[in-house]
Amino acid sequence: MTYKELKVQVSKNAQVPFQIVDKVVEELFQTVRNALLRGERLQIPAFGVFYVKTRKPRKVRTIEGKIKQLPTRRVPVFAPAHALKKEIESNTFKEE
Repeated sequence: MTYKELKVQVSKNAQVPFQIVDKVVEELFQTVRNALLRGERLQIPAFGVFYVKTRKPRKVRTIEGKIKQLPTRRVPVFAPAHALKKEIESNTFKEE
């Protein structure tokens, strides 16, 4: 599903004009982005948690065989909720 398809589907399911859904979805994702940039956790019950994880510096070997040091990095992470995992595993979700 593409970003536009998501907006169309929400508009259709909620029976709300696309222009309103477009603004709401844009603001929703901007709010999630801003929370992650501030280092906050965003927990959505029965869906999962978005958070930022700090990866330690590590050494890697390049194609040429040289050792290179990768710096500390902050990466966004999504951890699905137990209920979502179970639903996907049991394949009980309804595809639309």
